[in-house]
Amino acid sequence: MDNQHHHDDLVLQIGERMLSAGVKGVPQNYALFYQAYVGGNDKLQTALENLGQDPAQDRLDDLFQEHGAQAEYGKLVEGAHGRMMAAIGDIMELLAREQDSLERYIQLLDSTAVGIEGKEVGQQALQKIASILAKATATTARQSHVSAQSMTARAGELQDIRSELAAYKNLADTDYLTQLLNRRAFGRSLDSVFKESRRLLLSTLVVLDIDRFKDINDRHGHLVGDKVLQTLADLLRAKCGPHVSIFRVGGEEFTLLIEGESEASTLKFVEGIRRATEQHRFGDIADGLSVTLSAGICKATDAASPDDLFDKADSALYVSKAEGRNRITCYPPPAASSERAYERKNWMLYRED
Repeated sequence: MDNQHHHDDLVLQIGERMLSAGVKGVPQNYALFYQAYVGGNDKLQTALENLGQDPAQDRLDDLFQEHGAQAEYGKLVEGAHGRMMAAIGDIMELLAREQDSLERYIQLLDSTAVGIEGKEVGQQALQKIASILAKATATTARQSHVSAQSMTARAGELQDIRSELAAYKNLADTDYLTQLLNRRAFGRSLDSVFKESRRLLLSTLVVLDIDRFKDINDRHGHLVGDKVLQTLADLLRAKCGPHVSIFRVGGEEFTLLIEGESEASTLKFVEGIRRATEQHRFGDIADGLSVTLSAGICKATDAASPDDLFDKADSALYVSKAEGRNRITCYPPPAASSERAYERKNWMLYRED
């Protein structure tokens, strides 16, 4: 448990350091910062600090290649995997040794039983046999105790390694700013929906987009914009139960993957999120600031593939935008609304609101 907390803290520390530097939370950037600040690469630390605030991604990519961060990150995962395989090998060896010890003990019991069956055995001989069996039993019991202790230790080591690997996976799947799952994790989750017929029948995708987010950044600055994103992430966490997976998939775009809800209850649920966002006191972040959301909803059964599901939910979102924002549209949208949305879609693609 302490080891798990250590790795959770590590993830947060790296994420906070990246956030303070204005660095995007993509996997290669995590690997870069991990090598610099956890791996103790002083030269890389200096290079990162020299990039200043909000460094360009191509400069980070150059450092990534120059310092071999991908190789270092791969070594960390490979090393943990190697230690896991070694620990598993030790356990298999212990089990084989235990099995061999038990088989020899059983053979001794069998041969003793056969040796005295139907025969007159004197008291002295019986005492000798009893002494041999007692020693064999004690040796077997002692060997079993040692094996059990060794396997317990190896099991604890395996758990620590599993925690370490989970932390590395978390680095790659976590959005640095909001600590929500990122687009990489979203893509994998969406793919899994179409691999299980039960999930396909019960799943619904919601695409959420902050209205006029570019205006918020332009008017109040990117630090306020980041705080808006973090606050919205907190609102989503508070509203969503275990049946809802939350992802940040773009700058101001979030998705929800909902399981086991009817179309009506999903719409009511998303409406609750829209209303909670509209009513939240974002003015505490910046004077006069208010935030609204637009949303698009599509059932997985209305789509032919993961990409098709996202495209259809996204097209419903565009209808919400075209109809005035701060609203929710379910796929398929009304025909007239859909036509107006597609008339404006190409123009809207170049907007960042």
